[in-house]
Amino acid sequence: MTKKYAKICVILLLITNAIFPSQKVLFRFAWLTDVHVGARTGKKDLQLSVQDINQQDSLDFVIISGDLTEFDLHGYLDSANTILEQLHVPYYPIPGNHDTKWSASGCTKFEKLWGDEEFTFTKDGIKFVGFDQGPIMKMGFGYVVPEDLRWLKKQVQETNGQPVIAITHYPIDESVGNYQEVLDLLQNSNIQAILHGHGHANRAQKFGNIPGIMGRSNLRTDKQFGGYNIVTVTTDSIKFQERITTQKTLPAWHTIPIQKRDFGSKNTIEKQEAPLTENSDKIKWQFDSDFSIASAPTVANGKVFFGNSSGKLYALDLKNGNKIWTYQTGNRIYSQPAIHKNRVVFSSTDSTIYCLNTKNGQLIWQFKTEAPNVASPLIHNKNVYIGSSDGIFRALSLKNGQLIWQFNQIKGFVETRPLFYDQKIIFGAWDNNLYALDSKSGNLAWKWSEGRQGILYSPAVCRPVASHGRVYIVAPDRVLSCIDAGNGKTIWRSSRDKVRESIGISDDGYTIFARCMWDSVVAIDATQKDFAYKWKKSFHYNFDIDPSYPIEEASTVFFGTGYGDLYAFKKNTGQLKWKYKLSKGLINTVVPISKNRAIITAMDGKVSCVEGPEN
Repeated sequence: MTKKYAKICVILLLITNAIFPSQKVLFRFAWLTDVHVGARTGKKDLQLSVQDINQQDSLDFVIISGDLTEFDLHGYLDSANTILEQLHVPYYPIPGNHDTKWSASGCTKFEKLWGDEEFTFTKDGIKFVGFDQGPIMKMGFGYVVPEDLRWLKKQVQETNGQPVIAITHYPIDESVGNYQEVLDLLQNSNIQAILHGHGHANRAQKFGNIPGIMGRSNLRTDKQFGGYNIVTVTTDSIKFQERITTQKTLPAWHTIPIQKRDFGSKNTIEKQEAPLTENSDKIKWQFDSDFSIASAPTVANGKVFFGNSSGKLYALDLKNGNKIWTYQTGNRIYSQPAIHKNRVVFSSTDSTIYCLNTKNGQLIWQFKTEAPNVASPLIHNKNVYIGSSDGIFRALSLKNGQLIWQFNQIKGFVETRPLFYDQKIIFGAWDNNLYALDSKSGNLAWKWSEGRQGILYSPAVCRPVASHGRVYIVAPDRVLSCIDAGNGKTIWRSSRDKVRESIGISDDGYTIFARCMWDSVVAIDATQKDFAYKWKKSFHYNFDIDPSYPIEEASTVFFGTGYGDLYAFKKNTGQLKWKYKLSKGLINTVVPISKNRAIITAMDGKVSCVEGPEN
């Protein structure tokens, strides 16, 4: 090479570097998602990933975008924590739907182990914001609850124009009920990307104008090794590479630029009609508790009783929704209160069962359990019947809270309210079983487990209903089952309607209502020994898995959906009477107080008294 040619090359190199400056690597991090400790290879795959990350000197931290476990049961969250604590670099997790839906701790264990369900930190001028989308204790759609929205809004306000990377578990699209509100908040910042899991695959997307990146699961599935993503952040780009655990790092499969993002009029988020635009006149009163509500209310003595995630039990005036009193427990409440005369009984995830005076909220007695409580009590013959997450079902004295008997052979947690029928206490648990206990002694009368095997198929959420000597349940195996109340033997099982966890019964006991996962409600004749339809009607709610049970009042049946719709139909025919849009979040089981009026609680933290037409 001549000196003249070498000089020209140097000049060209200098010009090129001036026009196209080299990208400076700011930092690298490992991004894990959908770890599923408790699944077949989940624990081993996480252990291998942690070992693999520790052997790489170039990684600055680790992000885990949800589903650390298959479910919050059997110490799986503790196992995940033990493994992740072996990392040599900081790590930042958020929960996913598997951590919050199937949760023996009522979503409190995650916070206990990692301090919070959200995280935020800044690295080299880039702010990371991770937050939860549920669903909380209910098989519904994703939803960012009020307390998390307030937190997110605060983080956005404090960004001061710095680039932001959001970490979620769900994609921020129609799978999250209030996704527009979330995107509107994020687009008030210099948001660069939303990194999320849930889909178990590497994929580039877009949410409004925000780049979205889905990450692969850490599980190996049908491969020899699991994997995760290595994310490289430079001065002007974010690069994604798949890492096959302990084996190799593949070439970048996607890159997005880092740039100043001013969305302004470019916001292309498809807007849904705001709730209550047409239905505000149907709401007689509404109370906003400011925290998510994941259980049905109870109406008695001219009051509405409910608990929320702030750990408070509320008593509202049934006439106008004004607050009468509150009682603060030590943690979240998912229990629907039970009322008898001037006593209200409920449980809290602070591992306590409470009995309060309905008039003033004063404590009458409390009973400590060995684990958090998410179940609802039943009061019958001055006894309180309630399950817990400690594997024990108890009968307590309503008078003083003393233990009458306990049944301690349950291998999973109890979530539902039990049924009293045929001198038995009947309930399901997250161990695949439906139990029937002698109400006087607590001895096991029978145990049923003929559904699809696997804990996630347990008949644990539905409240059993019974009539004419038969017990009816629906479960995640999508089968409606009829069981002999005397001996626990299966009479029939039907999978033709794809039910899940929503079942109810008419006041006269002649009709069983089961809500299907797609569009329809079926009415089954409870007077017939064999499966027999009374009717089947489509309500056009599309796909919905909210366990809001059909409840009858004066020949009108009410139910809610995961997207905030309230339905009322005629008991005998299934004819729709009316439908209202009340929320973008899940509606809990409706409590009707007349044929055209009902009390509704929703995941958005609001309690509403809704009135339909007189027909």
